[in-house]
Amino acid sequence: MINPNSYSGCSEFYEVAKSVVFFQQYGGETRRFRIDALLDPKSGRFSTSAYIEEAVNLQRSYPVANGKFTTAPDDFRIWVVFTNLGWTDRASAEAAIEQAMAFLGSA
Repeated sequence: MINPNSYSGCSEFYEVAKSVVFFQQYGGETRRFRIDALLDPKSGRFSTSAYIEEAVNLQRSYPVANGKFTTAPDDFRIWVVFTNLGWTDRASAEAAIEQAMAFLGSA
């Protein structure tokens, strides 16, 4: 494992210990979610980060020729931080993910 103490610029450091991807009803439709269990090497405890997949239409910044985009906007699917979950803190990656999924079930 990387030693976070070797990098003085890091104020916080986490290792992604486990990720799960699943589909669940949210806002009246079936949505795709990802939850990462994050190990805090200082405490040995696990928290989570959650994401929801979104469909977006984007114009790429490059290439440009004569001041105009040379490609048309395109459709993409991206992970967006999902902030509607409570804070998780558990002793294992699985328990932290289960805690986050329970919050999601009530969101």
